[in-house]
Amino acid sequence: LYPKGNMITVGFEDGVIRILEIYNPKSLAHVAGRSKVGEIEFRLKQALKPHTAAVTAIAYEHSGQMLATGSTDNTVFFLLTGNKYTPVGFIKEKAKLLIFCENGYVVQAAYPEFKELDTTLTFEIPLLKQCFHFKSIRSSIEAGYDSGYLYHCEFSDEERINEDDVINKEEPFAFLAIEDASENSIRQMIFNSERSLLFCGMENGAIRIYPLSFNDYDLKSMQIFWSLNAHDNESGHIKRICISYDDQFLVTCGADGNIFAFSILPEEDIAELLRGKQAQVPSPRRDLAIEKIADDIDDPNAYSLENAKKKAELDLIMKLAEEKKAKKRLELRDLRDEFRELQIKNAELPEHVQLNKEAFELDRQIREEIEKQIADRIELVYKEMAWEQEKYRIGLQKLQARFRNAVEFDLIIVHCFESDHKVSTYRVTSLSEKYHQLKTDMMRRSLVQVDQKSKENLFKESKATGIDKEETAEQDLHVHLLKGTQHPQVKMTAGLRQVERLINNSEKAKMKIDQRKNEWKQLYASRPDDNYEDPNDVAAIKEAQENMGDFKLKTAPDYTVPEHLRINAEKKRNQLVRLEESIDDLIKNFDAEVRVVSHQKCKLDISMKMADLRQVTLFEEVLLLKEFEKSEDILQERVNQRITERLETQIKSEECLQQLEAKKRDVAKLQEKEKALHATFLISLGENNKHADFLTKVFKKKIKRKKKNEAKVTSESDEESDEESDDEFGYSDEDESDSDDGGVDDSACPETCDPALFENTLQLREKRLDIEESLAEEKKTVELVKKEYDMIAKKVKIIEGTVKSAKKDLEVLQREKQQKLNELYVVVPLKLHQVEYIVNGDMPNDLVLGLVFTNPALNLLQKRIKELQVEKDEQRELFKQARQKHVQLLRDKAEMEAEIAELEEKCYQEMIRKFGRVVDLEALQTLSVNMTLEELKEKINVNDIQFQRRNRQKDVSNDAGY
Repeated sequence: LYPKGNMITVGFEDGVIRILEIYNPKSLAHVAGRSKVGEIEFRLKQALKPHTAAVTAIAYEHSGQMLATGSTDNTVFFLLTGNKYTPVGFIKEKAKLLIFCENGYVVQAAYPEFKELDTTLTFEIPLLKQCFHFKSIRSSIEAGYDSGYLYHCEFSDEERINEDDVINKEEPFAFLAIEDASENSIRQMIFNSERSLLFCGMENGAIRIYPLSFNDYDLKSMQIFWSLNAHDNESGHIKRICISYDDQFLVTCGADGNIFAFSILPEEDIAELLRGKQAQVPSPRRDLAIEKIADDIDDPNAYSLENAKKKAELDLIMKLAEEKKAKKRLELRDLRDEFRELQIKNAELPEHVQLNKEAFELDRQIREEIEKQIADRIELVYKEMAWEQEKYRIGLQKLQARFRNAVEFDLIIVHCFESDHKVSTYRVTSLSEKYHQLKTDMMRRSLVQVDQKSKENLFKESKATGIDKEETAEQDLHVHLLKGTQHPQVKMTAGLRQVERLINNSEKAKMKIDQRKNEWKQLYASRPDDNYEDPNDVAAIKEAQENMGDFKLKTAPDYTVPEHLRINAEKKRNQLVRLEESIDDLIKNFDAEVRVVSHQKCKLDISMKMADLRQVTLFEEVLLLKEFEKSEDILQERVNQRITERLETQIKSEECLQQLEAKKRDVAKLQEKEKALHATFLISLGENNKHADFLTKVFKKKIKRKKKNEAKVTSESDEESDEESDDEFGYSDEDESDSDDGGVDDSACPETCDPALFENTLQLREKRLDIEESLAEEKKTVELVKKEYDMIAKKVKIIEGTVKSAKKDLEVLQREKQQKLNELYVVVPLKLHQVEYIVNGDMPNDLVLGLVFTNPALNLLQKRIKELQVEKDEQRELFKQARQKHVQLLRDKAEMEAEIAELEEKCYQEMIRKFGRVVDLEALQTLSVNMTLEELKEKINVNDIQFQRRNRQKDVSNDAGY
């Protein structure tokens, strides 16, 4: 604000300052013809651009005779005030601001004298300045930043003009701690006119008022304060604070974009002071209404005052240089014309008097020196332009790599000769690396999916194509044994056959040699005489001489022009006519082909546009599917793991089943061996053996046997285990486990029994016991394998349930994903004849309820309708037959119910007759079974059989006696 209060100076981001004049427009209403006016208006008085960057500070000299502006371009510009502001000059500093700078600099510059300044070439003012570079002493006070203290500093006595001089940092000689200011720093400070109050703008947007004592220049009384939160506490730090000239109002400006005005005095005192002292807006100047509005600076790239001064000076220098260069060009042109005239005169002289070209050179060294200077200058230009050359070369390479190298086929336009038809190719770009990467990933994923499907079918295929490895091994062993047992006589026969084959081959070779010799003899015998001439060759030579013509060069003097090659003007005219016809035909054919290709190109354009629309749809689908990709991958991985686990478990189950089958086969073999052993025992007894019962009891006697210890342990454990096994499993032939044996003594052979037969019976008993032990072990193994198989079967069922659950979750996700895909819009171009959606005989405007079918799908749908009609007729016929059958079944049911009732009545009568009451036949059958009775019956049957056998033997012996 101008000290007189009638002007405001405003700084802008582009470095422009605008002087706005304040006036009361009411006195101009009658002159200007305006009906509605306010109490105050602004008018642009002058616009200047002293800076090239944003204006950050503006201040008037206390008398208002000079204006100073500061900017982020590190300059402070001075202007003389008056009716028109006149630029004085600027001073240049390292700091960003004039007084207090953010980088710790404080500058004090002398007041410029306008009369002593020379602003012909530049506005820069070489003033003496005092600088202070702050050095932190916070570390000597306490740890932390420098905020929270007021420092008392002093400028050095050294004055400088050059801003490039190094400024040493200086420490303040005193400091004052501020309460609650270490985290909330002071951004602005200002005193009132009486220096009794200190107003501070804080970092958090608050305003502090410190009351001060009279003549307290050291601020020792700065202890207590009032605080008022006005601006935003996070982004509203106070950027500027000022007091009115009469100390009645305080104005603050914050970074949050708000400006607040506060009353310093109480309202009662302000009302009393303002009574009759209200500020008045100055009246407008006399010539304000007719004065032209000042030109504003709208271009943000307009020259500043300094740049405009330098530009004008540079334009003047360039103008003088151009004038000097034009004068030199005229002198050179005159000298060139004079030299040319001398050359003409020299050429007109006789040859012996003429001067050669070297004679015109005054000094060869001058020419060489000039050429050297030119070469040096060219080389210097190359060096100066090397960076630019490399820059543009790299830029060209980047442009080629971006726009040209990726193009596989460029655009080519072919025009017709006789019409306006044309056809163009497509500008096709080569496939990117991303495409190849996506294709590789797609192939890899497809292989993974195939692998998963193969895992699912692996078990069935292996089961269907399985081969019994044991049988194959036995067959191989059998073949190997057969190969290894060949008789030596067979080998000898093969050697004789080989010798006979060699003799036959040698005889055939001799016969071929004799036949070839006979053919050579016949060929030499049929050779003609050396003077013999073939009649066919003679005729061919004669025909060639008559018809082939002369093969001399056309330029040869003895060349004879053949009759059919002789030419005249008429023949050439005919050739020209035929050539023009052929050219016209070629042009017409070319135009026709271009039109055909153009028609095909139109179809291809439609296809390409459809492909573009499809690409947009696919891209939207890709964006949608990316949202489900992570969940789908997790579920798919879970399904794959469950399938793999199921496959492994199924393989284990199959192996366990095969092992169980093998064990069952082993059990069957052992049982067969046991039967064979019993049969051997019966055969060894023979017929009519008196000791058959005794030997049978000995053979069937059950005894305890010593168990084999297969585990390998240490020597001590072996001894202990041997002792324990001896105590626990002692071998005893005397112990009997079955009371049915009747205490049979098998330690000695009876006197009447054959000892060899008794010994054979004991050996067979040992074999029987071995077989029974092996059989028991095999049965135990079968039980263990069966339990393992059952556990694996249960695990398979559990895994099958988890597989179904995982697939169900995946199916739910797929369904949700498909629902989202169905919500996307798909562009389907249709022609009117393709639309068959009719409502009340007309096609509706909104086709949202219609369905889109392809022609094959529509044909399949219509075909399916006919098939459904046929299936409907068939189902009706089947229903009719089923209904008739239902009636027949009802009749049969009634007959069966009547028959069942008759049988039940008959059964009732039989029970009453036999038991006297109705009884449960199943319970009766269960109670009638007696195991002891059944065993006794079995023994009776055995004894009957033995008794009958003995009777037959006695009958046979009696018959033999007679």
